[in-house]
Amino acid sequence: MVVVDWHNTLEKDLQVTPRNLYALEMLADRCQVLVLSYVNSSWRENQELELVSKLPQAHKLMGYQCCWKQVGQDGKVDIACDLNAIAIFDDAKCICQEAEKWGLQVYPIQTETQMHSWHYRQYACFAEAVDAFLKDNFWG
Repeated sequence: MVVVDWHNTLEKDLQVTPRNLYALEMLADRCQVLVLSYVNSSWRENQELELVSKLPQAHKLMGYQCCWKQVGQDGKVDIACDLNAIAIFDDAKCICQEAEKWGLQVYPIQTETQMHSWHYRQYACFAEAVDAFLKDNFWG
């Protein structure tokens, strides 16, 4: 079980690249995937859930949902741990750092504002992070 962020991780500027779609499929073929997005409005929650549901790989996902807190109780990492996830793919530094403290494998996605120099690994895109995850857990 792994948790994947939507905005700036899987999707950027309302687009999911073919490479990221392929990576999502590869990931979903090997483990359960929950797309979990932090939102701060009902409008954004509805928009994201609709966009994720339209992905060609949506039927392969364990599910997709939104949370209203980034960290702490009822935040992404709390939800991920409740579901026994082993890894998280996210662009938000605060989420990645909390996940690392809680013992999850962390795959930080770089953005213009989140470079993740604090972590020993960081990824230019979701597809790169999935490649690393698959090597770490399946292809050794």
